[in-house]
Amino acid sequence: MPERDGRIAAVPVGVLTGTAAALSTGLLLLTAGFVLTVLHWQLASRRYSSAG
Repeated sequence: MPERDGRIAAVPVGVLTGTAAALSTGLLLLTAGFVLTVLHWQLASRRYSSAG
């Protein structure tokens, strides 16, 4: 009986782990993209201000 319960309980744990991994990966990608965009914008504004 305990083995059966363990198998049933292992499914939600795997789903939660996979979901958490996907969310964390997505957040990392979003953060990286945001940081790169901000850095690019700052560099571009510096170029324009120095040129102007």
